Amino acid sequence: MRRRGVYVMLTLCGVLTAGLTAFLVIFLTGGQGAEASETATVTVELSNGQGAVIGNHAYTAWTDQAFMQFRGIPFAEPPVEELRFRPPVARSPWTGTFNALNFGQRCPVITNLDSQKSDAELEDCLNLSVYTKNLSASQPVMLYIYGGGFYNGSSEDHPPNYLLEKDVVLVVPQYRVGALGWLSTYTEELPGNAPIADILMAIDWVHMHISSFGGDPQK
Repeated sequence: MRRRGVYVMLTLCGVLTAGLTAFLVIFLTGGQGAEASETATVTVELSNGQGAVIGNHAYTAWTDQAFMQFRGIPFAEPPVEELRFRPPVARSPWTGTFNALNFGQRCPVITNLDSQKSDAELEDCLNLSVYTKNLSASQPVMLYIYGGGFYNGSSEDHPPNYLLEKDVVLVVPQYRVGALGWLSTYTEELPGNAPIADILMAIDWVHMHISSFGGDPQK
């Protein structure tokens, strides 16, 4: 009986621990966050004739504050063929309005390859997401560089559930990971550190375009 009581107590403790862990994970990450509005869209014209982007509205996870999100905006050309392993090249202007309603392509690693897509589609991943509550303001800008051990990660994994509770403009850029990002032979063909160059180009993009999203490039 005593042994059974110990087993019951251990089982109960395990259930409580698992429940508490699940609660903390959901609380700290914001779960899935509020659903985006599929009908209320907003269009922003970028500077220097780059083109326009269309986004939609969503809500913060804590106090349900409305914000605008523009996801998957390309800031560099696809790093394929002669650009593979090389520093990024700024994205050429596009005509019309770019659809930024959904996240862009994740940078490929061995665990997320899609056999239905070409190399060019898989590697066209140098995009960023912008979140803002006021397009006409002059808000501080937060550039969030996610982790992932240099071999994984995506802007899709880091929604603005709590950061947009404050009056900031949040930018989450993607960068190359794994061998396509860090492989180096210390030669001109494979100089290495491509992700660092990706992030620097994303910062240049922020300085050039963030005022269109209500951000102050000096903050």
